[in-house]
Amino acid sequence: ITREEVNVPSVTWRMLPDRIALIKINRFAERTGAELQQALLEVRAQEAQAIILDLRNNPGGLVSQLVAVASQFMPEGTTVLIEQDRDGARRPYTTSEGGLAINIPLVVLVNSNSASAAEILAGALQENERARVIGQATFGTATVLRPFDLEGGAQVRLGTSQWLTPQGKVVRGVGIQPDELIALAPGIAPLTPSEAAALSPEELQQSGDIQLLRGMELAREILVQKSP
Repeated sequence: ITREEVNVPSVTWRMLPDRIALIKINRFAERTGAELQQALLEVRAQEAQAIILDLRNNPGGLVSQLVAVASQFMPEGTTVLIEQDRDGARRPYTTSEGGLAINIPLVVLVNSNSASAAEILAGALQENERARVIGQATFGTATVLRPFDLEGGAQVRLGTSQWLTPQGKVVRGVGIQPDELIALAPGIAPLTPSEAAALSPEELQQSGDIQLLRGMELAREILVQKSP
């Protein structure tokens, strides 16, 4: 066995029927923003008409990458989140310029395991009226943990601030409420982009991933509304 570094991408995507691109972000790691940018270039090259952004089972990650991802979907200067410290002081985080998917129809999928940066992104897209959110209420954790080193090599992490939605709503202990509440049946796991793309349209309808199916249906509805 040859020992080497294994890099697992945080962004994957595939094209589904009706030129709907399914993009999954499984975490917000150091290269997530760059990986999404490359994915969107490929999506545009294949002339996708709509995007489904899958944030299900995403535990969150780096706030810098959260903002980088949000910047691909919303205009420069749009508020993504507000960081509030224990004294109540607030600091907004806003998008930067250069988004590749600012105008394409967008649907977001979340579930009860969508947490931290993932649920904040869903809330930002929802409150800025950029996307419809489908699925279940998110986990409800948006606390910034600060590490403190102790003697003997131990470390304790304390919540020193929290993230609020662009409208100033608390996420901790509440979560983001989807626009359409849809839960998967017990034993049904969300389809990955590669799994969904490998299915025929008939097999996809029988897959049991009703959150994804509703997302595709809603994307089609938005496209019809936008057509002249």
